Amino acid sequence: MKTCKHCGTTFQRPDSVPIPHDRCQRCDEEIGALGRKDDQGKPMMDLIPPKAELALANVLTFGAEKYGAWSWSQIDYLERRYMAATMRHINAHRAGEVLDQESGQPHLAHAMCCLAFLIEKSA
Repeated sequence: MKTCKHCGTTFQRPDSVPIPHDRCQRCDEEIGALGRKDDQGKPMMDLIPPKAELALANVLTFGAEKYGAWSWSQIDYLERRYMAATMRHINAHRAGEVLDQESGQPHLAHAMCCLAFLIEKSA
């Protein structure tokens, strides 16, 4: 016996039946009538905090206007330099300086941007 994850009823069905194994026939028909999109196992991009995403985009825009859109990826000793920049921005924030003086953007957004570069290059 199996338990439907949608309605909680128990049901029995061979694994060979092409209905998802986690729901009963009735729920499968209802879900099918409403439309279907299989998102299981995919990243939940809607969980990215929108304010953080906007702050990151603002810092990226500032950098693109000052240095060029993808110039960050051409930096020599990228890992060492962006790790150092990350720490400078975090330390400035810890010292009470919320906004970067040059860009007017939050130090934490700059740190997030530096970390994004490090993640991108390490992948």
